[in-house]
Amino acid sequence: PNIKMLFDMATIYKNNKKFKKAIEYYTEVLSKIDKNSESFADTIYRRGGSYERMGNFDMADKDLLKSLEISPEEPYVLNYLAYSWVEKGINLDKTWYEHTLEHSFKSNFHLKSNSNYDVVIVGGGLAWLTLLLKLVESGIDALLIESEVIGAGASGRNGGFCSPGWSQDYDALLNYLDLETVKELDRIASLGVMWMREKCHEKGYENTYLTEGIITCFLGGKEREVEEKVKKSNKIFGSNNLFLSKNDLRDIIISDRYLFGIKKDNAFHFHPLNFMKSLASECTAKGAKISEKSRLISFDKNSNHFKLKISIE
Repeated sequence: PNIKMLFDMATIYKNNKKFKKAIEYYTEVLSKIDKNSESFADTIYRRGGSYERMGNFDMADKDLLKSLEISPEEPYVLNYLAYSWVEKGINLDKTWYEHTLEHSFKSNFHLKSNSNYDVVIVGGGLAWLTLLLKLVESGIDALLIESEVIGAGASGRNGGFCSPGWSQDYDALLNYLDLETVKELDRIASLGVMWMREKCHEKGYENTYLTEGIITCFLGGKEREVEEKVKKSNKIFGSNNLFLSKNDLRDIIISDRYLFGIKKDNAFHFHPLNFMKSLASECTAKGAKISEKSRLISFDKNSNHFKLKISIE
């Protein structure tokens, strides 16, 4: 039998919960294909799922982690492995981002007492690291202090979705802002997305694993209203977001839970913790100072400057 026949037989056995036979066929397929290919990653993921269903968790984890080595951003494998670990109560000491961290950053800067800087930034989140980069590129002597390590907060541990928008959606903003102002806000947000995308493609940011496109799925709500909202938004802002019916979603995701969705065109997914570490490295390479494990205790304003008291672990 050819590879496709072997794969199909394995899938039939797996779907019929005959996992031992499925593993035999998946193993034969794996022996015949390139070990660095996407096909290998997909097949070993399926074999790992069969091991997991049989209760052979060690072999399941081995297969799933191997699949991630080849395709680090594959959502089905990440989801399967995460839920498997949660159910077993293991590997809960670290987030997925920490387990997949490839860009380490450790500041070699040692903050000394009575030091003077043009600007001191408190907090090592995305906004403040970006500010630090802009300051050092402008020739300003800047210091950033972070009470933990770079990426320890929400900026390094979020879902990794980047799309234009604000804390309130545009319909809400239009209730108290005029249309031109809301359009300008959308333009500013889109520039932010463009900056992030360009950064992810720069040298030194290879491990951010940028993947274009985001799908928002709905468990409830009024389908017709959401579809009309997408059309209205596309017309106002010139976007190309696509409304997805339940049938459309079936072609994309393996789930019947969701009623409909929206595919956003100017949006992407990335690895936020790797991005934060890369950004910090770029800042220090350009001359910025970053002091981790440094906590602001108090500050006083004296004439035209501030005096800061900082605790360093």
